[in-house]
Amino acid sequence: MRPVLPPSKNARVLPQAGQPGDVFFFSAIGFKAGEHVGIWLNSPDGAIIGAQFQAQADSTGTINDAGIRFGTSEDSPLGVWSFVAQGVDSGKQAVGYFLLIGGALGRAPAPARPGPGVPPNVDARADPKAGKAGTIFFFDAFGFRAGEEVSMIIFASDGTPIDAGFTVKADDKGGIGYAGLYFVTEPYYPLGLWRFAATGKDSGKVSTAYFVLTP
Repeated sequence: MRPVLPPSKNARVLPQAGQPGDVFFFSAIGFKAGEHVGIWLNSPDGAIIGAQFQAQADSTGTINDAGIRFGTSEDSPLGVWSFVAQGVDSGKQAVGYFLLIGGALGRAPAPARPGPGVPPNVDARADPKAGKAGTIFFFDAFGFRAGEEVSMIIFASDGTPIDAGFTVKADDKGGIGYAGLYFVTEPYYPLGLWRFAATGKDSGKVSTAYFVLTP
């Protein structure tokens, strides 16, 4: 899936994108075992929000998302945020990015009934179901084994596959909606029926959602 975010460095933010009021979770790697790690956020309006605590890296130099979270509010600025973690002793730094938006940009009204030629979704959803070029589409999929790795591919209306380039783990209910998966369309993309497919690595389960890129 094509991101609007810079590539993260030794860090991960979940979900990747969300709306005001959502909670984001952070993890990072590459620190000295047991060292303390300073944490702060850079907001889209240039503000720096420092954490009121320091995390501590485990024996592998990792800080996980069990207790590192940031809850946005209705007045949080929209746009690209960055999460930064820096080792107090090593000086090593990890940076993760996430997107806060007001809605699925370019949303089109949901049709009263599925349009002709649009197959039914299979254990997956696309939101919105249709939109013009520039729309950000969000995805959810379920039906996987708890904890298994899930890969994602989007197929354009002309059949071109677009691999996400990463995997996510299914939650304890077999879903991946928590990850905030999204795809940004561009003006030159072919119009018509697109398909999002998520596949469980162990189960082989394929969950599919369809969405339409409109003129």
